[in-house]
Amino acid sequence: MAPQASSMSCASIWNMVQGVLSEHTAKALLISSLPPNIFTAEMQTIRQYSLTNSSSDYNKASAIYQWMTANIAREPNRGTLTGCAYPEVINYTLTNRKGYCFYTAQMFQALCVIFDLDCYPVGGKDARGTDYYWNLINVDGQWYHADISQDAGMSVGVYRYFLVSDSVMLKERTVNTDWRYSYPSCPSNYR
Repeated sequence: MAPQASSMSCASIWNMVQGVLSEHTAKALLISSLPPNIFTAEMQTIRQYSLTNSSSDYNKASAIYQWMTANIAREPNRGTLTGCAYPEVINYTLTNRKGYCFYTAQMFQALCVIFDLDCYPVGGKDARGTDYYWNLINVDGQWYHADISQDAGMSVGVYRYFLVSDSVMLKERTVNTDWRYSYPSCPSNYR
């Protein structure tokens, strides 16, 4: 069992981050190159939501979502992103407290991975046909959509895109069919 975050120093949290991420090799190599003070300072602020690795899946997902929607603003579309390095995306998002949807999807995934939640970015198009990104997250064995960018700045309880089904999310978006993942079905909203 992982130690509770509330009793850990920044250095301890950074060590835990690197340990957890070592199980996720592709992202581990990229995120481990971030300066420890960038990520761990934010991890300390997430503690206000009583988030630990032993929290329920829902409580972890909810705390991360609440923190991000309260602290990371939506940035207008930055255009098509190619060759964008993962650490720079996270660093930009944390440093500037804002991010384009690709950035917030990557940041949400990184935080979910740290707290042992399966989460993946989804690439697609929004209603205007613009490249758009959001996440799929597994909570209590069920997959759901989550869109930090659309809910940024909103209060808890008024989120439109937190743990929602395919029928809700795909009304205004399409998934890239040539994307490298085969996405799981999200048949219902969270209870």
